[in-house]
Amino acid sequence: MSMKMVSVNIEGQKHLDKIKALLLSEKPDVVCLAECFPDTIEYFSSGKYPYQLFTSTYMVDQDKENTLIASNTRKWGEAIISKYPLTNTQII
Repeated sequence: MSMKMVSVNIEGQKHLDKIKALLLSEKPDVVCLAECFPDTIEYFSSGKYPYQLFTSTYMVDQDKENTLIASNTRKWGEAIISKYPLTNTQII
């Protein structure tokens, strides 16, 4: 069995439509998302990737995306979404 994987730095919410188009055309089995917000995972999953893993690397300003400390912060990190179960996962 072969598996197709795509890894992309999505830079928060700067390229959502372009990346969604990429995923629709490439149809990967597993997608690694760098620099994403947790709610962005659902945008890309669309029921096609029922298995998800997210780890927050730090907090960023929701409006400025690159500010580490701000009044309106939210989690920012890395995610894996998959068509197949993620087993034996560990975040260190």
